[in-house]
Amino acid sequence: MTDVHDGPTGPNHEPPIFVMGCPGSGNNLVALMLNAHSRISVFLGTHYYPLFARQWHRYGRFDRRRPSERLARDFLETLRVRDLGVQLPSLVEVMAELTTPSFEGVLQAVLRAHARRSGKTRSGERTSRHFAYLPQILERYPASPVIFTMRDPRDVAYFLVGSLGRSLEGICSDWTSAFDRCHEASRPVHVVRFEDLLTEPEPTVAGICSFLGEDFEPGMLDFYQHAPAHFHRIEHHRKLASALDPSMIGRHRGLDAATVAYIEDACARGMAEMNYPRSSPPSKVALSSGAARRRSLWRQITDRIRYLGTDAHRWRVALTSWKIRLRVWALYLLRLGFIRYPRSQAR
Repeated sequence: MTDVHDGPTGPNHEPPIFVMGCPGSGNNLVALMLNAHSRISVFLGTHYYPLFARQWHRYGRFDRRRPSERLARDFLETLRVRDLGVQLPSLVEVMAELTTPSFEGVLQAVLRAHARRSGKTRSGERTSRHFAYLPQILERYPASPVIFTMRDPRDVAYFLVGSLGRSLEGICSDWTSAFDRCHEASRPVHVVRFEDLLTEPEPTVAGICSFLGEDFEPGMLDFYQHAPAHFHRIEHHRKLASALDPSMIGRHRGLDAATVAYIEDACARGMAEMNYPRSSPPSKVALSSGAARRRSLWRQITDRIRYLGTDAHRWRVALTSWKIRLRVWALYLLRLGFIRYPRSQAR
């Protein structure tokens, strides 16, 4: 995989901004605030790395343009089926923005094309689960700023169990993994606590702007006036279509004591580092350091099934991604890709 170069200076050639964090920690909120800035366009939910990071090498040698074009086409297909309520750039527009044929270059080209359509001069994207790929993103986008959101894991659990039916074990695993990735980052990332956003919005958002080298604009706090229309229809996103509500802090008081104790034990180290005080004494049966991060295959499957549920749109998105993976696999095998461009020789 070739390195990403920022290309010539000027509009839409600054490195992209990444917003990420444990699901339910406020990264959508931060992205909407940034998107309300006059210079910044943030794409909400590309899911690029979870979808393509494990199979990018099957597209071919990225020192050539054709594999990048094939990947860009598949990427745009996944974005179309998500029906995000934005006008997506065409493949022609994306390829015109591709300064370096590479895996990372395709994402950067899509974000630049989207920012250009939005009339903005800086591009960015928000995918919560990119936290799992933070080391790769920091390495492959050395000039890209990363905004990393964190929230009291007890409130995250209250939110995700109620809205998405996530398992408690899975939520604690994600939160601890997100904390570890952030804590072990190879270069500085800007950490934003959800609670600070709600209680001290102006200085917190001004701090984000300072990290990005931008001026704070008061209109960023009116983000909800520009929330995508589909946010109004999705129950767990409705709060993003209204003004900041500090009552969202401390919702975990609605959880039973045993559940709270489990979360506090599973996320103990991260909670201490992030200044989230416990409400119960530590368990006498201490969890091993990696216990909160490990999930069985069965737990992952059941979490996924609960998420898909009977939602036809979620199933269409999942089926599209599976279809693309099968198609890429088939072409890889037909072209003897495992011989011509194996993963070990792809960089």
